[in-house]
Amino acid sequence: MNNLDHIKSLAQLVTVANADRELVDADDRYVINVEMYHTPSTYTGLGCAVCVAGCVIAKTLDSSIHSVVEPWDFDKATEHKLEILDLLRKHIFHQIATILARLGWPTLTLQQIDSISKLYLHNGNKEAWHQLEHLLVFWETMGVNSE
Repeated sequence: MNNLDHIKSLAQLVTVANADRELVDADDRYVINVEMYHTPSTYTGLGCAVCVAGCVIAKTLDSSIHSVVEPWDFDKATEHKLEILDLLRKHIFHQIATILARLGWPTLTLQQIDSISKLYLHNGNKEAWHQLEHLLVFWETMGVNSE
């Protein structure tokens, strides 16, 4: 698959990212490095270094483990979805809101942003990303958005 067209919500995006993270964790050819999207071992010396978005690049998008791959190597919608994952990690919510609008997805309420900002997503913390997934799925199920 070379795009993320099947992903239609923030909850789905984070669910896919977490599933791909599990696949990466089980594959000793990869290492988690939140500073790199998808950088092969020829550059890192450790294995193909990937961040959370890089996990999606590696697994769902099925990129070669030998290639440097970044979000802008894909179509705009896929690029935006990968960027959201990186922006969530950095807690840059104003840029997330812009991208959500571009995708036509519901924006986050201030209350949702406050809840997400309490999660320590910065270092790719797996538990925090799973907590985020549960929050987003709950909000989506309950129909909670900015409207």
